[in-house]
Amino acid sequence: MALLPPLKLKAKLALEALLRLSLGCTLAALLPPCALLLRAPSRRAFLLCATACGLAFFLLSFQVHEKHLLLPLLPAALLSTEHPRAYAWFALLAAFSMFPLLARDGLRLAYSVCQLAFGALAAALTPPMEVGGSATAGGLL
Repeated sequence: MALLPPLKLKAKLALEALLRLSLGCTLAALLPPCALLLRAPSRRAFLLCATACGLAFFLLSFQVHEKHLLLPLLPAALLSTEHPRAYAWFALLAAFSMFPLLARDGLRLAYSVCQLAFGALAAALTPPMEVGGSATAGGLL
């Protein structure tokens, strides 16, 4: 678990303490979306909860692999009809996190072409995101 890269928790805490810290942080991140889902269950709430729980496990688990970011990508894909450009950015960032794995397998060129093609298609085919009723300049906010 890395809170800040210069702050090496492995050097400051015992392994058991790191495991407990990671467990506590993960459970703390899981409670709000699950509580909201139990309070007002719906299809949309379930998909938001599944996405939030997947991100909590990716961000706060003790041992994480780059491929674990693909788990919250699935429920987010089912929500993509509501915010297609936000999903496109999420998918691009998820694929970016897997670059070291693909580079190790010699797939730099294929990765780059696919990322550029997906980014161009997403920019061309999705409407800009709206904040407060008006479209933002780049659709990023």
